[in-house]
Amino acid sequence: MNRRTFVSAFVAATATAATIAAVLLSPAASAAADTSAPTVPGVPVAATVTNTSITLVWAPSTDDVGVTGYEIFRSPSSPTVFSSVGTSSSSTFTDTGLSPGTLYVYRVRAGDAAGNVSAFSPANLAMTSGPCATPPPAPGNLRLLSVAPNVVNLRWGIVVPTAGCNPAGFNVMRAPGTSGGTFTLVAQIGFTETFADTTVTPGTTYRYQVRARSANGLVSGPSNTVQVSTPTACLLIPPPAPGNLTAVNVTAVSVGLTWAVTAAPGCLLTYEILRAPGVSGGTFTTVGTTPGNGFTDTGLTPGTTYRYQGRTRDQAGNLSALSNTVTVTTSPGTGGCSATYRVANAWGGAFQGEVVVTNSGTSPIGGWRVTLSLSSGASITQIWGGRTSQTTSPYTVTNESWNGALAPNAMTTFGFNANVSGSTGATGTVTCTAE
Repeated sequence: MNRRTFVSAFVAATATAATIAAVLLSPAASAAADTSAPTVPGVPVAATVTNTSITLVWAPSTDDVGVTGYEIFRSPSSPTVFSSVGTSSSSTFTDTGLSPGTLYVYRVRAGDAAGNVSAFSPANLAMTSGPCATPPPAPGNLRLLSVAPNVVNLRWGIVVPTAGCNPAGFNVMRAPGTSGGTFTLVAQIGFTETFADTTVTPGTTYRYQVRARSANGLVSGPSNTVQVSTPTACLLIPPPAPGNLTAVNVTAVSVGLTWAVTAAPGCLLTYEILRAPGVSGGTFTTVGTTPGNGFTDTGLTPGTTYRYQGRTRDQAGNLSALSNTVTVTTSPGTGGCSATYRVANAWGGAFQGEVVVTNSGTSPIGGWRVTLSLSSGASITQIWGGRTSQTTSPYTVTNESWNGALAPNAMTTFGFNANVSGSTGATGTVTCTAE
């Protein structure tokens, strides 16, 4: 081999080796071994601020191999539109060339050597220092949240400009009446979108506007105007007691009550119903509240005496005196019993039956007795949840000690296995008697 041929072969071999090494060390090759993205960086926070720059810091990401750097994104406007403004190999970055007195939004994401990229960090606001020259835009959509005799709650939309001064606070303005008059300053507040005016008078009409204010004192034009009329104040303190408390629609398990109310303009009133056991003694406890003049107390015991009183509560928590006392005895009620039968399972020559027993009356029962008649040829071989001494149909089944007492509408179940020709079980009828 001559010298020229050797040199050419060496160069070719060297180039091939370099190509192989580049492929092995490339991000695509590394990605085959590392597919895990770094964790999400922390919230970017302004550490140092000047008229034209903001230095951000954030909690660093972690990675199973190693974080190689971060990409920083900035949005100068609302609605938010992010674009990349730089990268950093550490968890800090200085963004330069910014406008004085301007609000920016930042977010960050991390990357590793294999090209894996984390999700974005939470976005955060940062503002450059220094005065700006253009007033901020006026707030939008000023609206009433709620009104009471002595307070008006307002909300508005904050508008962030693409250039010029950002709002740093707001001036709330108020004028009297439905027209005319002069809008005067009620309050200068910080960077918020709500305000509660507690200097209003009950039964009065006002108009409101809000102006945005920059950090260096420049003020926007007014927002839209909102007109508000405060209601008349509640002057009845304490509130009047319910009048003529009366029992109506008394059943075995419930008592209906009604009462007279006193007109109270400007008052937001509710009524509390109290109950005590028996004709005397015992303690009155609250069993319900209602904004109207009627209430039904349910879940009572048949043939039982109760006493009732009522009282009024206003929106400030003031309580009236107690009403008259009403003594009521619920009707005795009747205990009832019903039963249903079904074939729960069946197989060759045998089946499993189930009977559901229900208290269909209006008072509790202490026990029950079911008569179970099965079709010809069926005979019970095992029973649970009930007792019987019969060996042939019809069977009389009584309750166990633990499932005889049933409240109104409560139910229990007993089951049995039985022999029968065929594989479809047996028809049957049931009747139930309360005891």
